[in-house]
Amino acid sequence: STNGARDSFGGPAISSLPYFNTPFQYLDLVDRGVGFTNTEIEALATSGIGVLGNNKTGTSIIAGEIVTTRKTDSAGNAETTFHYLNAVDTSVAIREFYFNNLRARFAQCRLTQGDLIPNRNMANQAVIESYLDNLYNQLSGEDYVLTQAGATAQKYFKANRTVTLDLEEGSVTITMQMPIVTQLRTIVATMQISFSTEG
Repeated sequence: STNGARDSFGGPAISSLPYFNTPFQYLDLVDRGVGFTNTEIEALATSGIGVLGNNKTGTSIIAGEIVTTRKTDSAGNAETTFHYLNAVDTSVAIREFYFNNLRARFAQCRLTQGDLIPNRNMANQAVIESYLDNLYNQLSGEDYVLTQAGATAQKYFKANRTVTLDLEEGSVTITMQMPIVTQLRTIVATMQISFSTEG
């Protein structure tokens, strides 16, 4: 990407980089008149099929919208959350990040609703919430670029995550609503012609 030098290298941030318009430099161009029409491409995307084809200038092969076959949720309702593969890959990378970090941080940890004792491996609700917030901040930073950055996004995350302790079971139940970044697929711009710059 000419605008994102760090996107030229691998890493977890690539999970949120749009697949749309990705060039495939080693694939041969599609012969003129042989590729899919726009109507056919839309029908394929609706069916959960991504299409590769020539770019507008006919100089390389690029990816169209890379979609999934998911059309409904578990209750059979129309559902578009995971229609694009980018949303799936972004959320999977976030889930893996939280899973690995929570496991590493709280392994062999005591659980309490009280205060923590210095130099002892312990956790309470406040510590867990703070750790979740810290992980969110890392995911929104330049090394990951998986969640939305800024004070408004952080406030939303904090307001929509819960941590519930069950000391009898020794369990912690966490629920989170994650404001992820998504791919830019369409820009709609309106122009009005003017013949004067006055008034």
